[in-house]
Amino acid sequence: MNKIIYILFCILPFSMMGQTHPDKIIIIKNTYHEESFFETGENIISSDTLIVTDKKKINQLFSALTKYDTQEKLLSKFGIDTNFIKNNPNQLLKLYDGRFKKKIDWNQQQKEFIYKKLTDPKTYFYELNNYITKKCIYNVYHNFLFEYIILSYYKDELTSTFTSNKSKGGYYFPYVDQSKRIIYNFKIDNQINKLFNKKSKSNKMLQGKKLLNYIINKTIEDNIETLFKLSAFSYEREISELATDFEIISSEEVYGRGRYTWNEIKTIKVSLKNKYMLPNVYMQFLISEHEEKLYSRDSIKKDYKKIISQIQDIPFIKDYLQRDASSKLDIYYFNNSGINNYNIDAINKNPIEWKKQDEYIESLKWYEKNNIEPKIDIEKAIQTSEKNYCGCNYKFEKEFIEKAIFFEITSNINANSICFLLPDNTILLYYVGSYDIKEASVFDIKMNDLGNKIQLPFACLRFDRNGNLIDKK
Repeated sequence: MNKIIYILFCILPFSMMGQTHPDKIIIIKNTYHEESFFETGENIISSDTLIVTDKKKINQLFSALTKYDTQEKLLSKFGIDTNFIKNNPNQLLKLYDGRFKKKIDWNQQQKEFIYKKLTDPKTYFYELNNYITKKCIYNVYHNFLFEYIILSYYKDELTSTFTSNKSKGGYYFPYVDQSKRIIYNFKIDNQINKLFNKKSKSNKMLQGKKLLNYIINKTIEDNIETLFKLSAFSYEREISELATDFEIISSEEVYGRGRYTWNEIKTIKVSLKNKYMLPNVYMQFLISEHEEKLYSRDSIKKDYKKIISQIQDIPFIKDYLQRDASSKLDIYYFNNSGINNYNIDAINKNPIEWKKQDEYIESLKWYEKNNIEPKIDIEKAIQTSEKNYCGCNYKFEKEFIEKAIFFEITSNINANSICFLLPDNTILLYYVGSYDIKEASVFDIKMNDLGNKIQLPFACLRFDRNGNLIDKK
């Protein structure tokens, strides 16, 4: 088999030629090296060519390459009945058995949204196409991609070209011709494997009910964020009780973990606004569900005026909000408090964890006592351990930190930030949405002007009401 490097071939006026039956086919197999996770791009490293002149083999391959299917015909080939999916949304939904099965209420709004997806053949065609093009085996060659380019000739004149999907060793179909038409025919792979004397290593394709189940799961999980937003309609009556004190901007179920919640039970976030808030200030009410009911709205109605006043009366924060027209400040309220246990743990930890830090620091003295040079950076090790065991390492009393108020500022000019107003009227800048201390700024303050020992994104800096930095004792 001759080795050549395939880079480019001449493009002929295919539209004028049509699909002329060839008397010769050349198959080029390109091998690409896929860059590492931290790099991008693909580099072609070799090409193999195979010239096919046997008429029978040419006819078989070319016939397979020129079978163009409609979407419905393609779905039918894989055992999906388009008439059934168009007319049985409820039965389709019952097939869902994915990881969110017990987390979705399937209220009327959620059903209406997903039924439109599940009864549209385009959804199945889209997911089938993704399934085919992304499906591959994982083997020792997983850093390499393979591609077939099939060139058909008649009387030594190039008449058509077909390019396969780039694969890591699984399926190479679908193929695309010079007119950008797509050919979904896995028999092409079989024929090419035979021509190259290669055994197929592809796993068996899903078909029928298994494929239907796969596509339903994928469709629902591809749209899970929208479904979580629509979840709030299950509690519409309870949420509406807030309308006596606020304009309800939006409501949705919290999706994902981190920042606000972790392993909490179902939580609904309601965005609120009223006349007591500055133009760019809002409240975010996070309400837990228990036994299909939301936590009482009484606490926020009782506390919100005081909380809004406390945040908006911080002089340097108020001045900043007026200077930065792009800024937005969100005050968070969790059931009946301005902070929740997840965030207390993040910024403060607890005495049990603090003791682990003390023990770890003590253990590092072993190197000095035994006159041994450590292979680790002791200072960095202590900093990392401090974050894990002590959060911001202020070691606030439990009764003190439980009275803190969580607020978040977003901006198009400054880095986003998460702060806590503490009971002593100091402000803890906990998180900065940047890793670049030289470029990042918050409240129009450059982070590198605040010291060179700050480790972003967790700044853990404390300010007084006028924006002056308080040294950590």
